[in-house]
Amino acid sequence: MKHRITIISLFLFLSTVTKSQDIDSYKKTTVFFYSADTSGSVVPIGTGFFVTRWCKNSSSLPNFIATAKHVIQDDKGNFKKEVYIRINTSDSNSRLVYARLDTSKVNGNVILNKSKEVDLVLIAFAPTKTDYKTLSVPQSQILNKTDFIASNFKEGDDVFFTGLFSHFTGNSMIYPIFRFGHIALVPKEKIMWVMGLTDLILVEVSSYGGNSGSPVFFKKLGNNGQEFIYLGGVLSGTYRDISEVKVITTKNTPVVPYNNGITGVVPSYFINEMFYYPELISRFGE
Repeated sequence: MKHRITIISLFLFLSTVTKSQDIDSYKKTTVFFYSADTSGSVVPIGTGFFVTRWCKNSSSLPNFIATAKHVIQDDKGNFKKEVYIRINTSDSNSRLVYARLDTSKVNGNVILNKSKEVDLVLIAFAPTKTDYKTLSVPQSQILNKTDFIASNFKEGDDVFFTGLFSHFTGNSMIYPIFRFGHIALVPKEKIMWVMGLTDLILVEVSSYGGNSGSPVFFKKLGNNGQEFIYLGGVLSGTYRDISEVKVITTKNTPVVPYNNGITGVVPSYFINEMFYYPELISRFGE
């Protein structure tokens, strides 16, 4: 599989999705991350999605790719220096875009959540070419913590996510796969996760390698019966899929516990909080 590799600059406005659009539109928010392995081959490693921060200067809205922090880290927890981001184009093809990663606070394009336990990063990045077939989740669909709690997302609410399906990423275009399910648990206390105790929502949706960093959307009915779709959070992983593998022997048959169907989601209000970090405001304005 061959892809055109393009180096692009940052911070150009993208079209945004709206609450009223069919959920198929949310595929267009999604991108795939690739990385070079030890042999030099470029392999898929995870998912990301475009988000747009509101600011007073509406003619130049800052754009980012949100993803799980561990997607751009190596096995030792060090941040990768570079990745490739695969994006669909309007001519039914895709481009593999080379991107350097800089986590420095002053001029870096990778913004880390201030809590090391939160599996989330924002990468300042937006296509400059007009032929990319992309949409961006606007800040109006990314609730702050107060509004998130007031929305009363609860067990049983419908959810879906779009992400990389490692068995079929597409030859010419990328094909984000949809998976559907329900909120399984909205705890009032932190949950132990791979990076420590953290705020997490558990959803009953099986996820596998490559799904990390996917946008997870929550559906909610308004008082008038109208359906609203909000960004619920960022898929961080499933129980067992990034834990050590333990082999249990039963009657001489090795059994590997892998996936119990419960996925951890970093709540989207962390993205909203990051939009107001002083270093972002100083660079992109209020």
